[in-house]
Amino acid sequence: MRPLLIVGLIILALVLGKIFFFTDKNEAAGNAQAAGGNAAPSATPVNYVVASFSSEDQSIFSTGTVVPNEEVELKSEVNGRLIVLNLQEGNSVKKGQRIAKLQDDDLKAQLKKIAFEEVLAAQIEARQKKLLDIDAISKEEYEIA
Repeated sequence: MRPLLIVGLIILALVLGKIFFFTDKNEAAGNAQAAGGNAAPSATPVNYVVASFSSEDQSIFSTGTVVPNEEVELKSEVNGRLIVLNLQEGNSVKKGQRIAKLQDDDLKAQLKKIAFEEVLAAQIEARQKKLLDIDAISKEEYEIA
């Protein structure tokens, strides 16, 4: 019984608070007019905009990043300075197509050195063969040379 009494008192306090403290002026005037009073109704302010036709550009400008569907990372098998790049960005590359050229001066010098060493080794082998033929050296020394 006591909780029911407390709930009833709270509801009564809210109703009385609404009536005496939180009444709207327009609502009070409307109640007075409905009761037969001479109070003038107040005008309600209205905001309005006149509709008109206008043409606007429907473009949207934005910043962003474009990411390709496919990409290839090129790595050289040897170190060197890139001197020629034989491809256009965005074009396809055929199998066997030369893509780039590296500076190869040091490789050419190594190739010449190896060619001279080969000639020298052939000359040493020929001399050792002549010495082996006249039994000036042993077969083991010839094979080592």
